[in-house]
Amino acid sequence: MKKLPARFESQLFALLLTGVTSLIVASVSVFQHVGWSDGLVGMCIQTWLPGWVIVFPFAMLIAPAIRKVVRWCVEKKI
Repeated sequence: MKKLPARFESQLFALLLTGVTSLIVASVSVFQHVGWSDGLVGMCIQTWLPGWVIVFPFAMLIAPAIRKVVRWCVEKKI
């Protein structure tokens, strides 16, 4: 299996993390509004996908600022 070059590690991480977390949030929200019903999975996907399309690029844009905040909040190794 061919692997991606290491330079894409942070982008792949962001893609997978935002995908999974936004799917969880969308699914919880849909479930709270409609409960167990026919088509629940389809409704979750329909709710999740547009959000993920927005969240992933936004996460890529704000990642450098978040890294700076995290570095500021964490003690440096000596």
